[in-house]
Amino acid sequence: MMAEEGRGGAGRMNGQKEFKMIRSHFNARGLHTQCTYRRGTPSGLASTLWRPVARELTSASFHFSLSLVCLLLSVLSSAPANAQPNGWMLQLPASNPAPRQWTAMVHDGFRNVSVLFGGYIGGGGNSPTNDTWLWNGTTWTQPNISGALPRPRVSHAMAYDTDRRVTILWGGSTVTSFDNADTWEWDGAGWIDRTPSPGVSPSPRDSHAMVYDAARQQTVLFSGYRPGWPADGETWLWDGTVGTWTLPQITSLTPTPRWGHAMAYDSVR
Repeated sequence: MMAEEGRGGAGRMNGQKEFKMIRSHFNARGLHTQCTYRRGTPSGLASTLWRPVARELTSASFHFSLSLVCLLLSVLSSAPANAQPNGWMLQLPASNPAPRQWTAMVHDGFRNVSVLFGGYIGGGGNSPTNDTWLWNGTTWTQPNISGALPRPRVSHAMAYDTDRRVTILWGGSTVTSFDNADTWEWDGAGWIDRTPSPGVSPSPRDSHAMVYDAARQQTVLFSGYRPGWPADGETWLWDGTVGTWTLPQITSLTPTPRWGHAMAYDSVR
């Protein structure tokens, strides 16, 4: 095993002898698993892994330990070649949605596409739109939707329900009025109006934020801009299984009212 980069020649020689000893013992047992050293393999971590294993070769866990280390070395040697570029990449598809702002977009992990809906196109006057576009990583497509559609809107919010595999859309405005308090879901083929009727819903607003909580299987909506009020600090929960919005009674500290913010879900915590 080569010593980690920056050490002297003696360290490299000792590492090579150590690796050859392991491989010789391995072959003497008559095993056929392949585990060969290749120049250029990252060696800092690899050399640390090999040394304790060399002392355990005569134990009952010989087969498992050696196979595990061979697997780790294989991962180490292939990782740099398979690593993705770390940065932004400009995509130039043949067709695109019209330039816009105040739109919303989420990723549908089940269908492996990003879903874009609505926004302000401009071009003179107030021009909100209600078109739906799908991005698969290389191409934009506009699906042919024969059913009902959400009304044109801007500054709305969307979240992807990973359990029911639908995209949830709520709220937004038409630039001149705040009349959207409807709930819609995209199932990959069309939009479904899930607005509770009769039922309780958040009051009309725009510039709010929304995200799906997979652990509790609820979509969380927070705050936003309401007509007549700069913002509110309400927290609403959407249960798509039963189709209800609830306003939980929160007695602990809550964020101050705001609009134009963003939220993300931490799946680890």
